[in-house]
Amino acid sequence: MQELVRDGFAYTIPGRGCFVSAVNGEAAKRRKGSVSRRIMCILSDVREDHASPSLLQGVLQITQAKDFSLEIYDTGRDHVRENAFLNKSLKEPVSGVLFTPAGHDRKYKHLFELHKRGIPVVLVDRTIRWYELDSVTSDNIGAVREVVRYLVRLGHKNIAYLGLNKDQGISSIIERNEGYHLGMKDARIRVRPELKLMDDGREYRDNATEVNAKVKRLFSRGGVRPTAIVTPNDWIAIQAFHTLKSLGIAVPAEVSLVGFDDTINARTLEVPLTTVQQDWFALGRCAAELLLRRIRERCSGARAGVVSAQHITLRTRLVIRQSVRRIRP
Repeated sequence: MQELVRDGFAYTIPGRGCFVSAVNGEAAKRRKGSVSRRIMCILSDVREDHASPSLLQGVLQITQAKDFSLEIYDTGRDHVRENAFLNKSLKEPVSGVLFTPAGHDRKYKHLFELHKRGIPVVLVDRTIRWYELDSVTSDNIGAVREVVRYLVRLGHKNIAYLGLNKDQGISSIIERNEGYHLGMKDARIRVRPELKLMDDGREYRDNATEVNAKVKRLFSRGGVRPTAIVTPNDWIAIQAFHTLKSLGIAVPAEVSLVGFDDTINARTLEVPLTTVQQDWFALGRCAAELLLRRIRERCSGARAGVVSAQHITLRTRLVIRQSVRRIRP
């Protein structure tokens, strides 16, 4: 977000949110007194999410070219703030909403009212169980399925999966979990319960403490030692790397490690991390294109009657680096 402000694409108003600057003075004049050309973009964690700048640049490429203003709101994964911003979209004139929900199972009553009023909503990166809405996401299932297949080709069978308890309600994480199970099923490898550490029902002081405890549990005496660990994001993989190092377990000599997201930290890690890369710019661009199409349909009356939601899934790319090795039979 700071990059967008620095480059003049956006400006912030304390307590209100982040707003995209007008393309030029003439554009502002054309909007004055006209029907709302305002889009609200409600994201789950702008400040800590490495993907937000690229995603927003993709959105901006489309919205600015079509002379729409864009307002960006950060919910910080807070459900109350999510509903407050959705309520704001009902009380103020908006053309459409881009929304990244923090939870797959949460209830968003305002979405029903937006739908009733014909205001288009496109879910970005994540979906919600109870709502059939347009969405643009990455192929999370296929990505992790490919990771497991890659590890199996290198001779790995004892493949562990390590996630955070608090993330199990996020649709993208749920899909990555499914990808792990499908990859193991493809290889006809039984998933060992002791190697699958997602929601273990325990309470931890913080995320780092949780990863530390779960990695130690994977390598406790008497247990089945994994030859590879798959994680649903790079942050977990990097935390696991540091815990493994403290235990004297070398990556990849003794255990291979794979992340998801292709963050800067994954590339600059002491042992560069094999990971999955998502095209965040394309995801933002595609979501904005879909939303603007729905806005045009609404304005022209082309969406009369029941219209099925469109779900667009974008391909990912496995980035192979030094954290994975082939094991010999």
